[in-house]
Amino acid sequence: MPYQIHAHQVMELWEVNSKLSFNIDSHTDNASLKQLQEAMKTLTSEVRSLKN
Repeated sequence: MPYQIHAHQVMELWEVNSKLSFNIDSHTDNASLKQLQEAMKTLTSEVRSLKN
């Protein structure tokens, strides 16, 4: 159910522009899986570097 708040109460505003799904069906080709694995490795590396 929507509700109203005042603008000064907003702390963050997020926009979703993509979705990760881990329910990969058996028809997904190996190239797509490899690309997904590489993207996840890159993201993991970036997050680790931000933590340090």
